[in-house]
Amino acid sequence: MNATVLAGAAAGLALALGVRAAYAAPLTLVVDNVCSAKGEIDLTVFVADNWLSDRAEGRDRQLPARVGSVTFHFDLPPGTYAAAAFHDANGNGKFDKNLLGWPLEGFGFSNDAHVSFFRPPSFAAASFTLPPEGATQTLHLDYWSKC
Repeated sequence: MNATVLAGAAAGLALALGVRAAYAAPLTLVVDNVCSAKGEIDLTVFVADNWLSDRAEGRDRQLPARVGSVTFHFDLPPGTYAAAAFHDANGNGKFDKNLLGWPLEGFGFSNDAHVSFFRPPSFAAASFTLPPEGATQTLHLDYWSKC
């Protein structure tokens, strides 16, 4: 058998067995302080160029809410990222605020970055490095309104 056929067979076997591509690193994001099991937890992992935009390129996920914590898993290229999460308790797919901009749902950012004067943290404040061996980050939800 020639080397090309063997290499292709090995690559196919690796994919079939779920072996990660050489460029991907495991990222575990734990969203804690979830106050109710209503709705979903919406989490997005961003790169600097699209911080808090709608362009997450497959790095957004939703999981059913559960009192306590919800864990998300990603396989991403090593690099610098920041994450944002919110508790979509009413399941409408958006982060609800009142007329004054006061958050009506729980929210949190990686690196425990905080909101200042109703402005989200900068990418630099929320960012973390994902090394080739992987990483775990915890995002603490903050509820400014009743859960």
